[in-house]
Amino acid sequence: MSEEKWFLAGMMIVFAIAVVALVIWRLTSKTKQNCEYDERQLLVRGKGFQYGFFTLMIYDMFYGAACMVEMPVWCDNMAGIFGGIILALLIFGIYCIWNDAYMSLNANRKSIYILFFVGSISNLFAGIFSVLDGSIIEDGKITFHSINLLLGILFAVFMIVFWLKNRRDNREAE
Repeated sequence: MSEEKWFLAGMMIVFAIAVVALVIWRLTSKTKQNCEYDERQLLVRGKGFQYGFFTLMIYDMFYGAACMVEMPVWCDNMAGIFGGIILALLIFGIYCIWNDAYMSLNANRKSIYILFFVGSISNLFAGIFSVLDGSIIEDGKITFHSINLLLGILFAVFMIVFWLKNRRDNREAE
């Protein structure tokens, strides 16, 4: 198998292990965390899903059209597909964070910050290693190895939006 296939197989195995561990943890956890959203939050999240979905749909139409007319390819297929998913997540996340619908009523704000910080740092480090070893761009195309860098930026943007939202809320409270 080629190096990229081994990489993808490893990513799938890590993802499968993470999902199994999460399910086991949820089933055996003594404290059940219910994600309870109020009616306003549910409406805002629904609108955020719409914006994210339509963003992904428009992105996919342009990406597919570019592939059909054989425009110069700027990325490999996996990078193009995941780029659209990350863009849709970005739209959904920013909209929900800014409208107080990202976290449920009983969510711990500090744990969300920690999650975003760890997600950002770990993905940025992996992305930086991909930049240093030259695997992000091959034959003039952005490769699948750029996804970690994009995810690190996504989590960093979420942290910045949370911080800006908290500043705005604190100013309004004063």
